[in-house]
Amino acid sequence: MIDVKSKARREWRAGWPAVCAGLVGAGAAQIHFASIGVFIKPMTQALGWGSSTVTLGILICSIVAVPGIPLVGLLAQKVGLSRIILVGLPLFFLAFASLGLLSHNRTQWVIGWAFIALASVLSKANLWMLWVAQRFDAARGMAFALIMVGAGVLAIFVPIMSQLSIESFGWRATFPLLAAAMAVLSIPACLVGFRLCPPAAGESRKATGDADLELPGMLIQDAIRMRSFWQISLIAFLIGAGLVSLQIHLVPMFEDKGLSARTAAVAAGVFGGATLVGRFVAGGLLDRFSANLIGMVNLLLPAVACILYLVIPLGSTSGMLVTVLLGLGVGAEGDVLGYITAKYFGVRSFGTIFGAMTGLFALGAGVGPFGMSLLRDHLGSYSGIVLMLFCALVVCSVLFVTLGSYPSFSKREEITRDAPSEHEPATSVST
Repeated sequence: MIDVKSKARREWRAGWPAVCAGLVGAGAAQIHFASIGVFIKPMTQALGWGSSTVTLGILICSIVAVPGIPLVGLLAQKVGLSRIILVGLPLFFLAFASLGLLSHNRTQWVIGWAFIALASVLSKANLWMLWVAQRFDAARGMAFALIMVGAGVLAIFVPIMSQLSIESFGWRATFPLLAAAMAVLSIPACLVGFRLCPPAAGESRKATGDADLELPGMLIQDAIRMRSFWQISLIAFLIGAGLVSLQIHLVPMFEDKGLSARTAAVAAGVFGGATLVGRFVAGGLLDRFSANLIGMVNLLLPAVACILYLVIPLGSTSGMLVTVLLGLGVGAEGDVLGYITAKYFGVRSFGTIFGAMTGLFALGAGVGPFGMSLLRDHLGSYSGIVLMLFCALVVCSVLFVTLGSYPSFSKREEITRDAPSEHEPATSVST
């Protein structure tokens, strides 16, 4: 039997550049999610728009992501990650910077976000997690957690940086300033990471013609015949709709409760710190305990935060408690989704399958915040909306614990066309 700790050490020696590059690159490509909540109030005041118009861009990104992410994941397995990401990151930062100019009317705002949506699918976290999934098995949970840490670090600093920049330079100038800062940080780091890390197995397909068969797991056509595929798909959508809505609307939610804009921005920074803790804790636990149980607990934490937001007066201390509970839950969400996707379907078509999951997550992440904005404009309060999100989080918790046991995969396997029924554990047939 292979010693798990020794295997993990070998994986880290070979794959650490992929993790480091992914930490920076995947995080920097999330600045639109991390910062948009801070722009809601100044833009609605300056332009007379509703909050739903400001957050419309997140919906546009989600619509493009549904077909775009799995297609790009498939393309990455054919032509290599580096070619896609090193084109996608610069385009994404240019598109984000353009929002400072393309915001004089609603049409320009939609065009700007359409550019962001197209560029963002070329640098999503699923691409970095594909790279890591092919190199890590024994230490995959912690490697995934580190990939997602970049977004957590940004969630600490970007809201505060954005608020200070808006106060000093105005909201229009803040868009290109944020884009420039992230580009300077991430693009050189990615170049170094790609140079140091050896090619992924999927990137050698053109040379071998047989890369799929060298990787354990299912093809997409086999995965979609399993109940677990559709169950995880629903989890991904509901998590995107629930948790991302709470993240994006955190600042205006707190302002609705009487907190100042700066205090709310600080709370958003605390939220980012809590996501970091959640990611590290979940990453360590995933390599030791059931991901289904961890996923359930991960979603009950923000569910409790929703109840606290509704039933207690929100001051500085109670607001930080709500923030920490939300952050801990959001922090683990990406780790758990990527981990259970690899566990239930393997890495043979991970780029395509996890791309589909990420696309559904992105759809929820666009529909949820936009719908939340519409309801907030209509109802004049967040209370009823938070109650609905609480119900969605509880449903997700139940879905996690009813997924069933993991399949077992081996190298160079051939998955039979007779996919297992929803009452039977999946097994693999080695050739």
